[in-house]
Parts: sequence; C-alpha cells; structure tokens
Amino acid sequence: MTSDARFTLDDVLNVTRQIVEERGGDYVYDSESHGCVYAVGGTPSCLVGHVINALDPEAFTILAGMEADRSMSMPAVELRDGDWLAEDFWSDDAEVAMQAAQDAQDSGLTWGQAVYAAENLGADAD
Repeated sequence: MTSDARFTLDDVLNVTRQIVEERGGDYVYDSESHGCVYAVGGTPSCLVGHVINALDPEAFTILAGMEADRSMSMPAVELRDGDWLAEDFWSDDAEVAMQAAQDAQDSGLTWGQAVYAAENLGADAD
C-alpha cells in the first residue's frame, strides 16, 4: 500500500513541521478542555487533525463528522483500518509517524517534541 499512497512520509512530515512552526514548537495541546480529538466544532484540534486538514480538507471534514457522530476518537494508526480515512490516504510509515506525534502530544509533550517523535519513528517504520 505504501507505493500507492496519496501522501508519503515526506509529505506528512513537511506539513507537520509547517503547522508546528506556525503554532510554535513549545505549544502544548490542551486535552483537558475537550479530550484528545481530531476536531472540535468541525475545526482541527490536535496536531494530527491539523495535518489531515492541511493535506486534504475534504478527508478532514469526513473524519470530523465520523468522530462527532460516534462521540469517540481512534488512534492515528487505526484511521485507515476503521475507514475514517481512505486506505490510500497516507503511507504506512506516515501513519506510524502520525501515531508517534499523537502519542507524544497526548502524553503532554510539546508539538516540537511531537515532530521529533514523528521524524524518528516514521523513518524507522518498515
């Protein structure tokens, strides 16, 4: 599936870096006020939500709707398997990178640290 993916690891990391640069590397996601979710009120909330929205706003709108309809979220590594994103949305290594970023963010690390995690774990993915 990796070779047929619409978005590669490089695509995803480049967008992630841009978003973090705009928000600031020391930004810490506030999951206390609304939980760890991709969207709040239809707008991107977490780092992965911002990345998906930047890559494909239509895919983000579908994801946000599914999250709202089910009143739940799911890990980044399950979004394609759960049909929340198209199977060819991003490569396997991009998916691993976004899960690493999500894990870092959700554990209270800064978005700068989340980018670092994504860069390192995404590059190590098979």
